[in-house]
Amino acid sequence: MMIYAVTFHVRPGKKVHTFWFTDKEKALAFLGSVKKYPKTLDYSAIQIPANEAAEYDGVIQEGLVMPIDGN
Repeated sequence: MMIYAVTFHVRPGKKVHTFWFTDKEKALAFLGSVKKYPKTLDYSAIQIPANEAAEYDGVIQEGLVMPIDGN
């Protein structure tokens, strides 16, 4: 199972907005709307493998965090 995150800024120096999804199609649809929003300054989308049996050990394994793009 994968978890998808869409992150974006709409104002310089302001908070980062991050929305989490368990469905890739919904994440890509949301990413598409973020791209079209005229005030969006930057955005990214990633997918992360989710393992419900594992506990977070404080180590980020960068190879498992992959960008996604809906083009």
